[in-house]
Amino acid sequence: MSRYNSASRKEHPFKLFAENNPQFLVIGSFPTTDNRISFDFYYPNGTNKFWKTLSQVFSDSKTKLNTKVSVKDKGTIREQNKKDRENFCRENKIAITDMITSCIRMHGNSKDSQLLVHRYTSIINILKEYKSIKRIILTAKSLGSSANHHFYQYLTMNEIDFEFEDNGAIPKGMIEVEGRKISIFSIGSTSFLNSHTTDKQLIDLYEEAFNRNHQ
Repeated sequence: MSRYNSASRKEHPFKLFAENNPQFLVIGSFPTTDNRISFDFYYPNGTNKFWKTLSQVFSDSKTKLNTKVSVKDKGTIREQNKKDRENFCRENKIAITDMITSCIRMHGNSKDSQLLVHRYTSIINILKEYKSIKRIILTAKSLGSSANHHFYQYLTMNEIDFEFEDNGAIPKGMIEVEGRKISIFSIGSTSFLNSHTTDKQLIDLYEEAFNRNHQ
């Protein structure tokens, strides 16, 4: 039998990234386990399709991303991959964070379903500080343990009114912060474990969420 206590809690290893008047706020759940981190930035697991997908969505971006990353990469490569992703986010007006600030991993597992939440990120404070944000993109929508679930759980816990509908490929919502309406899009996970969504479908969904499908 495993024993868990306050010393078992895992703190989020990355800070909020929000520069250059971001228009989009991408929100995940919590990073993968340390032994799968290929660089010190969001979505660092080499098998995750997040950066590969965004590279296609923003194919005209000046910043090109190396999407063939590995935990075996040397320090200079890891640092360059981090810098490139920061520049990519700056260029495309993307802020990025996760819903969970600290948690306990049951059995040391990286699956969202094995995370016990200790503290949520204060998303509303982020939206108040960065008034340029117009859209929130949640990077997983499965019931009970995804970014989608944790985000709406956070709103409920803090008695924040919201709108929500789930009658299409992308569940959509809306919140109002200081008189500003912010749209919410819940997308299927870019994890390799998501076998229900093809690469092409992921690109199409993210293009809609980032308002790129008519550009």
